[in-house]
Amino acid sequence: MPLPTPTPTPTPTLLASIGDVLIGVQPDPLVIPGQQWLYITARPTGQALADFLTPEWRLTPDMQWLVIPHNADVDYRLKKLIDVCAAIRLSAPALIQLTFLPDTDPDLDHDGHPLPPR
Repeated sequence: MPLPTPTPTPTPTLLASIGDVLIGVQPDPLVIPGQQWLYITARPTGQALADFLTPEWRLTPDMQWLVIPHNADVDYRLKKLIDVCAAIRLSAPALIQLTFLPDTDPDLDHDGHPLPPR
């Protein structure tokens, strides 16, 4: 199935920056099922990420952004990338910055539901 065409270089909603790479999204109901385009700055690191996510990226007319449809295949690769990154971080406990918060309210169970009266 051919890719829908993203609108000409809108300003995406920026979600994150990693070094010199910016990542953003732009809603579009024609992208199935994610209903958005992912925008990644057109730099070598951004292109490596885009190539990892899909071979179906496009360059915006101003050549500033790589545009990727957030479809099921891209979402699968995003989830796998997150899983790998989490596994790498968890395998190095001295470097962990992920915080698992304990229950802070003694009247709630671990799911946040009220405990029975004592």
